[in-house]
Amino acid sequence: MIKPIQIHIALGLLLLAAFGTLPVSAETNLIQDGGFELELVEPGDFKLGLAAYGAWTSPIPGDCAGSTEILGLPLPHALGVLGEYPLAAYEGDEAMNLGPCFGRGSVSQVFTTTVGARYHASLAVIGGTVTATVFNAGQTDLKADFVAPEGNVCGTDSHEFTATHTTTTIIVQNTSPRTSTCCAPTIDDVRIFSVVPGLK
Repeated sequence: MIKPIQIHIALGLLLLAAFGTLPVSAETNLIQDGGFELELVEPGDFKLGLAAYGAWTSPIPGDCAGSTEILGLPLPHALGVLGEYPLAAYEGDEAMNLGPCFGRGSVSQVFTTTVGARYHASLAVIGGTVTATVFNAGQTDLKADFVAPEGNVCGTDSHEFTATHTTTTIIVQNTSPRTSTCCAPTIDDVRIFSVVPGLK
């Protein structure tokens, strides 16, 4: 027979476990193919100028300047970070380069949101600066820069926004100043997830 004190201890442990692992955010990523794991290229190779990469679209397919390319990682050289070898993966085996030929490449994706709900947008970037804009037909909900650290190192950041429409678009674009050491950023692990109400 289970004693009442054993029941209380068990319940207490369950509560501690539950609250000890309670997430700050609901970790269901609203972005499809946020890690660009599309099996399009082998490590060390790339595929340039597609109109779509999984759920992502690219506005200037085919052309080098202003286009985009999927990278198979690790690469033997770091695009946009001169003299640093190799370009390693942040996560997985593929990532998206937004600066082929040092152009202003971008990728975008439409996703579903709830009006008035709060969300976090995050990504990893290496080799420069990208600007993520989250918007709908009537309003821009977020415009934020993601800046890589100096050297061949990925930087990560997150920004919060409140959705104003049920259909929302994110576009991530190369906005790096052209210098001798950066202007062709690569992004990975793009995430948008809802914030749990009542938690900060």
